[in-house]
Amino acid sequence: MLGKLLLATFLGVTATAHAGTELSIGSTDRALRSASADAVTGDSYTGGALGVARQLHLDIPGLSLWATGALQWGGARGTLFDLATDLSQTGYLVGGRARYAIIPHIDATAHLQVGVAHTSLALTDQMSREVSDAGWGGIAQGALGVELLAVQQPSFTLGLRLELGYVAAAPVTLA
Repeated sequence: MLGKLLLATFLGVTATAHAGTELSIGSTDRALRSASADAVTGDSYTGGALGVARQLHLDIPGLSLWATGALQWGGARGTLFDLATDLSQTGYLVGGRARYAIIPHIDATAHLQVGVAHTSLALTDQMSREVSDAGWGGIAQGALGVELLAVQQPSFTLGLRLELGYVAAAPVTLA
């Protein structure tokens, strides 16, 4: 609930902005590197993300700083013994992004975000009996990337962002 409130507040603050506001949509794919995740699935976590960012107008040549907010979702499926597993997570994040203009139409980017995530796990046997649990935990992520900007006008920019990052999530106890 706290994550939804933070994201709604951030979206409300930036909804009145015109120039200097970024809306983004993207996909995610991350390897699950923990003993508990490996026990549930051997697949990668895949999902999507919706984001909004508001430029902070500071006079630093070539560098722009942004306040960010994001909604992320995804999951992975697998097998634990003879049980089908379904792992899903929804995250609500806030943070910041820095962009540095390398050459026209190409920027370097770095971001850091923190927030909360709702994680759920369902186990289903061959007779379709299911047990499940869910919980909340903290999440943080950081990434470095490059932006390829096809259209770059003062009031409108269209581009593609490619990032490589790391996600750390607090353990959620599921029973």
